[in-house]
Amino acid sequence: MKKFSAKSIFISITRKIVAVIIFAQLPAILSAVSFSGYTGVAGYLTNAPDKDGETDLRFPMESFLTGQFEFSNFFIVRGEISFRPENVLETGLLNDTDTIFRINEFSGTFRVSTDYFTHFVAGFMGDYESIGSDVFMQRHFGTKPFTSRLTENWRGLTEPYIYQIRKYGFSYVIQPSRNAAGGVYLYTNTIDGVREYSADMRLAFSSRVFKIDLAGGVGVPLSEIGESSDAIFSIKSVNVHYGTNMLLKPSDAFEIFLQHGIKEITYTKEDTSFDDDDVYLLLEPRIYIFDSSKISLSLYQLPFDTVSHSVFLFGLCGVDVLFSHSRIAFGSHELETGIHVGAAFSNSIVKDFVDFRTMDKTTDYSLSPFLDMQFGRGTLKTAFSLDVKTDYSWKPNLYSKFMLGFKTSF
Repeated sequence: MKKFSAKSIFISITRKIVAVIIFAQLPAILSAVSFSGYTGVAGYLTNAPDKDGETDLRFPMESFLTGQFEFSNFFIVRGEISFRPENVLETGLLNDTDTIFRINEFSGTFRVSTDYFTHFVAGFMGDYESIGSDVFMQRHFGTKPFTSRLTENWRGLTEPYIYQIRKYGFSYVIQPSRNAAGGVYLYTNTIDGVREYSADMRLAFSSRVFKIDLAGGVGVPLSEIGESSDAIFSIKSVNVHYGTNMLLKPSDAFEIFLQHGIKEITYTKEDTSFDDDDVYLLLEPRIYIFDSSKISLSLYQLPFDTVSHSVFLFGLCGVDVLFSHSRIAFGSHELETGIHVGAAFSNSIVKDFVDFRTMDKTTDYSLSPFLDMQFGRGTLKTAFSLDVKTDYSWKPNLYSKFMLGFKTSF
């Protein structure tokens, strides 16, 4: 006679109840399916130094495609892919070009509402609501994007980020009101051949005057026991990361944006360390004049990966001033135009602060006019940046970036 334990009976009953609920709700779920998407593509003609220091003229491209299916306000499926042709100048538009293809995100989210709370349980692959991105606040609070134009790129919705919540994982978010939420993320990734398990927490709040998204966590790389004499129960180190987006808007004419975090602080038995390139700091006061003109001042220390994918940035540390004017009528289209004026340094303000005696020899001076034009639900964007770099040889080098891109929702 077959015996049944209390645990097996409980699991069997639970499965049957879930199955009954799903099949009972299936007609209603399928009858209310909505779809939305967002896409962008851009090309850059530039001779600015790449990660290897090469300054040859090249034409890389970036593009992404995002889609979201929502089933009766109960289940959401999201996906995003990106394509990055490396240099079209080498092969031409009509020939095969080496291209980086990646699935940025594939996720499924259950949304359950109770009397006082809304619960979100998600499983994901790829990048998911990464720290430093404003995607979390857009999804949960419906806020408009408020990060800096200075760091905009075309690699996906979660760009730019401070730290990627990436690879395989689960998340749980509880939202007690329309303007507050908290969440937990559990995920695993493989970095340099070592499996790392991570746990993050997130708190977010949004109002007309103040918005903040604060997240951080810990990652534990695991290796085989005995692989290293420094390992403690196969734990080689503990990596801490954190990041925040904050917008303070005391009036319609003034606001301050802050984006700050550190990608990885490594704790081992011997010491605590982090790399300069893991530091992310952007402070940006903004002044609005008559709802159509804007002046902003940006002070920044950014990773090379963020700098290299921006049309307006040429150094890791610097200052940028933006003057812009929007709501310009051009036939049936609306224009926004402006200019960035910047000074940047290759030095880091974290460990190797700029030596002011040599500042005039190691500075990038840039001038970057831009133009945005609305086309239906999309925006055509173009910008040209001219950079003069002076070095210790007193011989100035000229670099430039030209960008043409288009983003639209559908």
